[in-house]
Amino acid sequence: MLHSWIKRHNLKHNNFIFYPQQTFERAKTEEARQNAKNKSASYSGYREALQKIYDPVFNKGIDSYDIMYKITTYSLRRTSATRIYKAHGIIAAKNFLNHTDIKTTMKYLNISEKDDDLAVNVL
Repeated sequence: MLHSWIKRHNLKHNNFIFYPQQTFERAKTEEARQNAKNKSASYSGYREALQKIYDPVFNKGIDSYDIMYKITTYSLRRTSATRIYKAHGIIAAKNFLNHTDIKTTMKYLNISEKDDDLAVNVL
């Protein structure tokens, strides 16, 4: 589904997957349209729409209070960032998450204390 979204929206390297659609549609020039893809969108609408897909497929039978066990956009983002960190390092994870501070990235990742020490030593 994500692959077809990227293809349909003709996204390139460094474009945001979820960019501000209204800004894109209102743009008067092709340059302005392409620049819209380089801005992040508030993803609350996307999150809500995707949650309607996740819940019946992945979260069936999980109580709404058991958020720790539910698949959400946030949990997928954390998992993806952790995998990028393990494969390519802390800087790649920071860039993927679009964080300005490496400390924020460190809090965000699902890593052990050993991995945490390793990342700090790299810096």
